[in-house]
Amino acid sequence: MNNDKNMAAPETGSFESMNGFVNKAKAITPEYYQEVNIIIDRHLNDFVEKSGRKPNLADIGGAGVLPFDITIPNKICIMDIFPKPDHLILPDNVKWITQNILSENMPNKEKYDIVILSGVLHHLADKNNNIRQNLPICLKNIKKFLAPGGCCLIFESICPPYFDKIQDLLYPIYSRILTKALKFPYARLLSLKEITEALKAMNFQYRMLDFKQLKQHYFAGYKVSSKIYPISYICVELRA
Repeated sequence: MNNDKNMAAPETGSFESMNGFVNKAKAITPEYYQEVNIIIDRHLNDFVEKSGRKPNLADIGGAGVLPFDITIPNKICIMDIFPKPDHLILPDNVKWITQNILSENMPNKEKYDIVILSGVLHHLADKNNNIRQNLPICLKNIKKFLAPGGCCLIFESICPPYFDKIQDLLYPIYSRILTKALKFPYARLLSLKEITEALKAMNFQYRMLDFKQLKQHYFAGYKVSSKIYPISYICVELRA
């Protein structure tokens, strides 16, 4: 584990919990992961076609369980806040580094043509929320990973415009329920406005990619109607 004292968010989770979460979510909302798979593979293949070589890819916060064709990238770097479990055997072209995307000591020697973050942004919250303060730190560190001409794909669930303020108001209560009762990491959904304003402030070039919306969502092991849990999904393509 990295012991950087400047980390703003707690180091929580494990490969087993992440893998279990994704497997349950895939069973309940397989169409979400199918959409993620299509978008990532399309970008991988487009890179090969345009550059004539295989891309180097970084998977940040996904624990290597996101669906894409692993035969396309040249090298893959998995970065997460927990270490690789001993029983997990990685291919020769895949490495795992234990690091927090909010760390000030982010390694930046190796650059990647494609960087993927899925469901990471809303977990940038910590005990005191701080989601707005932590988001720019995350984006700054993403830039360190990107090779010239590279892109970052951010898959994220977002809340309606009014819901951000409600979350901030109730955060001291619901964050304790999340972490204590449900054993879930800290979370605070961002609105689209909050994300795009942060991207503009960081001088990112970005565009919103089409993403098929779901009528049912995965929440705490259950399928929940969008009428009860009013989130939507976005995929943002970033270029530094």
